[in-house]
Parts: sequence; structure tokens; C-alpha cells
Amino acid sequence: MSDMDCITRLGCWEGYRVAAVERFATAGRGDRPRVWIALEPILGRRLRCERCGGSGDAVHDVTDRWLRDLPLFDAETGLQVRRCRVWCVACGSVTLEGLNWLAPYARVTVRLGESVARLCQVLPVKHVAEFVPCGGEIWGEVIDRVRVDEANRLRHDRRARAVIKGARWLLLRNRENLAGPEDRVRLQELLSANRKLLTVYVLKDDLKHLWTYRYPSAARRFWHAWYLRAVRSRITPLVAFAKRLKPYFHGILAHCLWPLHTSLIEGINNKIKFFVLSCPSCPAMF
Repeated sequence: MSDMDCITRLGCWEGYRVAAVERFATAGRGDRPRVWIALEPILGRRLRCERCGGSGDAVHDVTDRWLRDLPLFDAETGLQVRRCRVWCVACGSVTLEGLNWLAPYARVTVRLGESVARLCQVLPVKHVAEFVPCGGEIWGEVIDRVRVDEANRLRHDRRARAVIKGARWLLLRNRENLAGPEDRVRLQELLSANRKLLTVYVLKDDLKHLWTYRYPSAARRFWHAWYLRAVRSRITPLVAFAKRLKPYFHGILAHCLWPLHTSLIEGINNKIKFFVLSCPSCPAMF
């Protein structure tokens, strides 16, 4: 049995198999290492409509989604999943494939969500957030989409295409998490040679500063400037991401005054749900 097959069986991602795995260390001495696993769908299987539960075998297209899963041994674990979109005859529309290990719109697997909920029943939310960090790698989708598009554009230049195709994990890592001087040189050469990848990479790093602001007016000025740069880049995945993020800006501004991590908020929500479910005599609050 190959290493990929072994990880596939251990992971129990029904309908998917492991296409690639990479483990790397983070910069801080106390930080845990990370593992990224790329999952691809197993072709020729019956698919289930996420909306109505009907079955079919017609794949309309695929879209990438970045998720968190339970830590693998000592490492934080992230998944890149190629989600199938299904043409459902019953619904008469295109919908995502329903998966028993991933809830609709979720950015974490079902087992990770259930584990966090159970831990929140016996531990303070802060401790759970430190043990199972649930922050998403949202900028990952944009960079990988641009990387694939650029590789396709250079399909007639085999050498340049090979360089870009082999740079997935190099681009997804934060600059401070690069393994050594060789990776830094490779990254610099890659970004110098490709304007679109350089633009997306720089804007990804810049957007992180938005979470450091403590004054809403300053955060608002920074956001407007960043948004204009993203839209004016005319890079389709980046523009789409900026427009998706825009409706949530009021929540980002709230972070200036109440800097709570998303894992803390999810933990608090799970605490509330547990309290309501465990006290049937309490009046309905939601």
C-alpha cells in the first residue's frame, strides 16, 4: 500500500483520495508544525446533491475549498478539497456534492467541529482555542487559482509552466515560514518573473495588517485603499475575493474594538448551544 493510500484510509474522507501531502515547520519556536493535504475526488462514483439528497453521476465542474481538519499527530492540518458541483435532475440546477464529513458552507470538517464542541463542554473556551486553532487559510484559494491560471497560460512554455506548477506550497506558505534561503530565492525569482502572482502575494500579506488596527477610522482607510488595489488589479480571482469580503467589513471593524479570534467566537456559540440543549425547561431564546 502506498503512503497516499494509507493516509486516504486513515483520513476517511469518503469519495476522495490523497493527491499530495506536505509537512513544514513554522517560524516560532513554540509553534506547531503544519500539514497540508490535497484531496481529489474519486471519479466514477455516485454523487449526492447537497440540496435535495438526490443521486447522480454528472459532474458539472469542480471548485477548490480550503478547510481545517483535526490535528495530525503534532501538526495542524489543512485540506485543499476539489469539491464537485453536480447537475441535479431533481432540483434542475447545479449544486455542490453532499458529503457526510463536511457540512454545507463549513470551513472545518464535521469531526473537527464536533471535537471542538465536546472540548468546550469541559474546558474554558480560551484553552480550546489554543489547542485546536480554527482560523481559516482564506488567501490560499486566490493564490492557487491564479497559479493554475498562469500555468495554463504558459502551457506552450514547458519550463516556465513547470516552475509555476511546482510552486504551490511555496506560494501558500507565509514568508516567515519558508524552510531556508533556497526557498526564499525561489520565491523571489518566481514573483519577479510573474506580475500577477506578485500582485496577489503582496496583497495577501498586506491584508493581514487589517487585523492589527485598533481604531475603526484607520482600519476603514486601510480597507478602502486595499480594496481599490485589488479591484484595479483586474485579476479575476482576486477581484471576486475582494467583493465577497466587502459585505463582511462591518465585522472586521468590530474586531478593532473587540479583538476576538474566530475560534473563540465559535467556542462561545457552542457553549450557548450546549446550555440550551441541556436545559429543556429554559425558555426558547433563539
